[in-house]
Amino acid sequence: MVLWWTRVRIKTDLDQTAERTVLLCYRQLVVRQMNEQLAAERIAAANYTGDKSDPIQHIYLSPDRFSKIDQHHSIADKMGDIFVQYDLPRPERANNRRVDGWRLCYTLLDTDGVAVLDNCVDVIDSIPKLMRDEKNIEDAQKEGNELFLDVCESFRYGVMSYGSEQATPREALIQREIMSIPDNTLKYQRYLELTSRPRSADIVFTIPRRRWFHSHGR
Repeated sequence: MVLWWTRVRIKTDLDQTAERTVLLCYRQLVVRQMNEQLAAERIAAANYTGDKSDPIQHIYLSPDRFSKIDQHHSIADKMGDIFVQYDLPRPERANNRRVDGWRLCYTLLDTDGVAVLDNCVDVIDSIPKLMRDEKNIEDAQKEGNELFLDVCESFRYGVMSYGSEQATPREALIQREIMSIPDNTLKYQRYLELTSRPRSADIVFTIPRRRWFHSHGR
């Protein structure tokens, strides 16, 4: 399951001069029974609003996708190779603190701090189906092959990863990336590229490996 996130400012019904910021899930994409390269191609192809590509600053991937699947590469590496061809960033590890993540999801849902557009039908349908983990009531159900579990995991990744990342000022994130480049000319070129981009959205997704590499099945 792939989810697109951004932040929006909305006005309240009671006071049109008052604004608050809401975390918004605005697009979804279900990718099943597909290898990592094809999944990355599908994601890049879906990253459009109208005829314009959405400016994406971060792509978060479930942490287990960063384990090496051969001598040199992980699933994250292979997907990243596709993403960079479409001017998208390489994947980063999603924040996987489960209990903290579900607490934050509950708080934001309860206080209208997160919203989901009605075109994200699987997100809207899946969240009410999620149950507590019987072995740890502070956590949510995670075992099973149902699509709604993957949807909810992606939702949690998005809230925790994108929400916590936004606490870091954009300028600090740019400086952090620039300082990691040893060549001064490349530093300057990357600085111009980053500062010329509009403030951007994020992609957050999680697809269990068992659904990428089926040779047969559902």
